[in-house]
Amino acid sequence: MSESLPAAGRGACRSRRRLPTPVRRSALAAAVLAAVATGACLRDPAPETDPYADPEARAARIETLRQSIDRDRARLEQLIAEPQPRGVASLYEDPEVTTIAERIGAQSRELAALESLDREVGP
Repeated sequence: MSESLPAAGRGACRSRRRLPTPVRRSALAAAVLAAVATGACLRDPAPETDPYADPEARAARIETLRQSIDRDRARLEQLIAEPQPRGVASLYEDPEVTTIAERIGAQSRELAALESLDREVGP
């Protein structure tokens, strides 16, 4: 059966044909370029400085967070105190309430982390 195959087809799977030199060079260049690019991505980035390492910057951020949380809580109190003509369920569906509640949660966590850092490091 293999006798009926043309000469190029008989040993094609077993032969180790080498690619022409220009193709090998460009393939090698592409592989080297990919390795260099990947290596650059895998390297550790330049060490980032902690923006709140400075006690003054940390204190300023803590104050900003406290003010923002206070404003958001006051706004929530207004929204809750306002009569709801459409019923109580509409308050839960209000996107402003959801946004404020999510923001208060995120800012409270950040505030707690900064205050904890303040207690560990000191002012």
